[in-house]
Amino acid sequence: QEAQSLQEKIGKAWKNPNIALWFDPHWTEVRNEHAILLPGSSDTRRPDRVLIKGSEAVVVDYKFGLHEKNAYVNQIEDYIRLLQRMGYRQVVGYLWYVELERIVKVAI
Repeated sequence: QEAQSLQEKIGKAWKNPNIALWFDPHWTEVRNEHAILLPGSSDTRRPDRVLIKGSEAVVVDYKFGLHEKNAYVNQIEDYIRLLQRMGYRQVVGYLWYVELERIVKVAI
């Protein structure tokens, strides 16, 4: 029963154009859980998924809780700023609240 429920969720997710785009093969680079070194520091940030093509980058962070939090938006904004500092001109971020079946676009 749990497997069937999961299959239905996955099927529904693939019908969402944003989600389908994140897994589309047109991206030249896909980085999952790769660390980004903070400039001037030994600290790192680790977005869930970064998609790159030319000067375009998309950052996606998956959230599995049942609550949306402003801290998550701040986290995505930080990822966007880091990617912009790395030279990507078009950067957009998304929070995917998997359990809530909700996607929040974040741009700065």
